[in-house]
Amino acid sequence: MRSTGGNVPSHTQNIPRVPQNGRPAQYRSGYRPTSVQRRPSVPNGQNRNQNTKQNKKSGSLLALIAEFVKKNRTAVIAVSCILAAAIIVPIAVAAASGGDPEPDIENTCAVTAPEGGDCILAASLDAGKLTTGGNDTEKTDTAEPDETKEPTETKDTADTADTAETADTEPDTAKVTEPKITEPVETLPPPAPTYTVSVYFSDREPLFLSSEEDTLRNILYASGYYILDSDEFSIDLDEVISEDTVVYVDTVTYDTVEEIEYLPYGSQATESQSVPRGTTQVVSEGQYGEKVIGYTVKYVNGVEISREKQYEYVASEPVDEIVSTGVGGTFTAPDGNTYSYSYVTTCRATYYNLPGTTATGAPVGDNVCAVDPNTFPLGTTLYVFNDRFDMGIRHAEDVGGAVKGDLIDLWMNEGSPNYAGFAPVGLDTFTVYVLD
Repeated sequence: MRSTGGNVPSHTQNIPRVPQNGRPAQYRSGYRPTSVQRRPSVPNGQNRNQNTKQNKKSGSLLALIAEFVKKNRTAVIAVSCILAAAIIVPIAVAAASGGDPEPDIENTCAVTAPEGGDCILAASLDAGKLTTGGNDTEKTDTAEPDETKEPTETKDTADTADTAETADTEPDTAKVTEPKITEPVETLPPPAPTYTVSVYFSDREPLFLSSEEDTLRNILYASGYYILDSDEFSIDLDEVISEDTVVYVDTVTYDTVEEIEYLPYGSQATESQSVPRGTTQVVSEGQYGEKVIGYTVKYVNGVEISREKQYEYVASEPVDEIVSTGVGGTFTAPDGNTYSYSYVTTCRATYYNLPGTTATGAPVGDNVCAVDPNTFPLGTTLYVFNDRFDMGIRHAEDVGGAVKGDLIDLWMNEGSPNYAGFAPVGLDTFTVYVLD
């Protein structure tokens, strides 16, 4: 039985109705919403007509969607997954945090719908309203009605009217969303700046280090470099590096060096009878003394920079030279006569008795001797004697191949006074005066 308008009498609210086509009441379209929005009461017949038009509209949309899904099954599955994620994830997050967000259908359609096309989600939800928040969800029946049969009635319109009237008396309570508590985000300090330290050595490969602000000593230790005692840096090791820096390292070494300083000798003058009268002769050579001086020498990169004296001592004293000046003199010979001489010396003497003449052409005799001209020039007059033999005055007139240096060769024969005594000896030492 179809109502033509007006409210349904209250005594018919619980009477089950069977449509003319005989469909059971459980197949009626629509459902009773769990919550009813405030809206003005309308006659039951007018409400039924509105529901019928809405069902027809939903059926057309669903037919289009079904045709589209049939032709584009794979694409629809992919889009469905994206839409499910776009709708369910925010709701789950909001539920976990205590919020009550609305699904963003427009933005979701903007992402998933092709340009110029209809939004599938909007079309599917056009017939009803999806409301999140709490456990209540309100939507309209989107089932496609049977156009060949008369639409079935909705649930008892009287109940609907009663519920609407009851809703009019209920206070309009807006949903209150609890404010989200935002955890404070710890702000990390900006990273400390780093600086490049270039270290150049004189005898090693350079180091290129990167470090935050710190002293040069700590930067080198952190890099594993062991500072040597010989390293001399161009900047202080405890200076803080706060910018890109170039450091030069010199190799400084020290060594102890000894030097010998020669001390000069002096000269002593004496008078001597062993030197020809009026001449000088170095009787004893002078000797230099030696002084040892120790220095500490500083080398930078192998080059001497400075030295500092540490000690000194005299290793040997100098010895003066002796210079004699000949003064000559007089002496009394064994023959009892006094002679004037230039100088006196000591010589070894032998004898020979060859006949003939001497090297100067003079005849041989007991007053002739052979000499080394480098020791006694030819023509020199000598007085030769010792404590055993008095050879008397001899003239250097002859030479001999074996006569060298301080050796003289005296001529004598068997008639000579000293032959008998000297011949067996053959060699003896004599004092020789060089007469003026």
